[in-house]
Amino acid sequence: MKTHIEIFGKSSDTLSVRLTDIINYFKNKKECYWSILWIDGVIMKDEVKNIFSFQSVIDFENSINKSTNGLRISIDDLYKIDLSTQQILNVLLISDKDLINLKRFENDQDMYNSCSTIIELIDGAYWEVSTDNNDFKNNIIENLDGLKIHEN
Repeated sequence: MKTHIEIFGKSSDTLSVRLTDIINYFKNKKECYWSILWIDGVIMKDEVKNIFSFQSVIDFENSINKSTNGLRISIDDLYKIDLSTQQILNVLLISDKDLINLKRFENDQDMYNSCSTIIELIDGAYWEVSTDNNDFKNNIIENLDGLKIHEN
């Protein structure tokens, strides 16, 4: 059974929770495959001129958003992306132990049924995490603020 968690962080006008804050609670990080299916609204920090040898942020976003299966990525590279950005408005990240599930789906329901964990940033305002990983779910619930929890 999947748990759906909305993460708003501490009450303020800006979201206080970053991607690294969430994936830090994912134990056995190397046991799963990861893919970014969508990303936009990226603003890089000044000291970072490019990421993963893309010529621009737009090239980076387009390479993910227009690809067949998104960008398959290691957990370490997810940290690099998050730490090198000043802002991301929207991101859709999926994770599963089976590489075949890292793909675009015809609809969201198929994605939620197939992937073990889905992490989505909505309009830079809040995170949605859906997971069947109980350790991950419990770590988020115990350590992050501003949660709404829905058991499916």
